[in-house]
Amino acid sequence: MNCPNVFLVGAPKCGTTSLTQYLHHHPDVFVCRPRETSHFCTDMDIHPSLRIADRKKYLRLFANAGNASAKLDGSVWHLYSKEAAANIHDFAPDAKILIMLRQPVDMMWSLHGWYLYAAADDIVDFGEALAAQEDRRAGRRIPSDTVSAQTLQYTDVVTFSTQVQRYLDRFDRKQVKIVLFDDFVRDTPGVYAEILTFFDVDSTIPADFNVHGAAQEIRNPGIKQFLRRNKWLRQSIARTIPSEMRGRIGHFLASIGPVPEQRSKTMDPELRQQLMEQFKPEIETLSTLIDRDLSHWLRPRTASGGAQIGRGV
Repeated sequence: MNCPNVFLVGAPKCGTTSLTQYLHHHPDVFVCRPRETSHFCTDMDIHPSLRIADRKKYLRLFANAGNASAKLDGSVWHLYSKEAAANIHDFAPDAKILIMLRQPVDMMWSLHGWYLYAAADDIVDFGEALAAQEDRRAGRRIPSDTVSAQTLQYTDVVTFSTQVQRYLDRFDRKQVKIVLFDDFVRDTPGVYAEILTFFDVDSTIPADFNVHGAAQEIRNPGIKQFLRRNKWLRQSIARTIPSEMRGRIGHFLASIGPVPEQRSKTMDPELRQQLMEQFKPEIETLSTLIDRDLSHWLRPRTASGGAQIGRGV
C-alpha cells in the first residue's frame, strides 16, 4: 500500500501552496488531492468538510501514487496542532518533515486577509479580529464557515518555536527541513532544488515558478460559503470542470455583486509596532532553536509586510 512518507506540515501563508503546485509536476513526487487532509490534527475542531479523519479514506488518497518515491501530505495545520507531530511519528517514524515559516506579524496579516476572502473570518478590521480572540476562545463570535475556531487565534498560530520544537522532539534532526519564506521568495529555484534534494528525488528537473495562493479581494463571500456548505457540489465541479477553468469561474463569481467592506491595504503602523514588540521574544527563541539569524524579522519594514511571492501570499 502506498503511504505518505513526506509531510509538509505548514505553516499557512508561507509559500506552501506555490510549493505544492511546483511539486505536482515532478515525476518522482506525488501530492495527494486534496493536499490538505488535516488527518493527524486530532485535537482540532476543523470543519468536517476540510478534514479527512477516517484512516482508510486517508490512505486511499495515495492509492495512485504509483512509483513516486516521495508521497506528500501538505496539511498546513499539522504544525499548529499539538497532537499531529506525535501522531505522524506513530504513523510514519521515518517520514521527512518539511516546515515553512514566515515573519509572524506578516504571516498573521496574510492569514487574516485570506480568511476574509474565504469567508472564514467576518471581522474585517485586523485589530478588531485580534481583540476578539478572547471571545472566540470562549466560543463566541465564531463564523459558521471558519476552518476551525482554533485557527482564529492568530497570535497562537504564529508561536512557531513551540510548534517546531514538537517535531524536533519526535523526529531526528536530519528528518526535518525548515524553509524560511524570505529565502523562498529571494531564490525560489534554489530553495526548490534544496527541497527536492531533501526528498531524495532528482533536483535538476525544472519547474514553472508561477505564483499560487496569492490573496484576493472578494466581492461575494456568499459564493464561498455556499460551496463550503455543499461538499457534493464541490466534488461534482472538481470531476467535470478542468482546474484552470474552475479557477477562472471561481474568481468571476467571487467578483460579482455589491462590494462589501474591505480591509485596509496596509496594517495600522501602531498596531504593527505593538505586534513586533510582542513577538520579539518569540522570534529570538525561534532563532536559537533553528540556528538561523532572524534579526531581519525584527527590523522596521513596510506596513503591509516585507517581500512576498506575488500579492498578499
